[in-house]
Amino acid sequence: MAHKVPQIVFPKAFGDFLDNARYVADQGAGVLVDRENVTLDELRSLLSRVVGDPSYKAAAEALHEEMLGTPGPNEMVPVLERLVAENRSRAARDRAES
Repeated sequence: MAHKVPQIVFPKAFGDFLDNARYVADQGAGVLVDRENVTLDELRSLLSRVVGDPSYKAAAEALHEEMLGTPGPNEMVPVLERLVAENRSRAARDRAES
């Protein structure tokens, strides 16, 4: 999505790879392919569909914009540090009260 290109996704069956692949497909920015059972003819057909249908490109561009709006580590670390500090303070108060 970093390059606004529609995807034909062959996800691994573990970790977040499958979730990410499903998200891309659900958003219309690509298609999910069963790597174990896809034939060459099916792959050709999928490629023609993804390249030929402008809705895939539009969806890939939308996901790209969504990705740009996602906070990066420099923005998230201070928030996480604040939340941890607040939780530690709350936990310490709770222990002191009990």
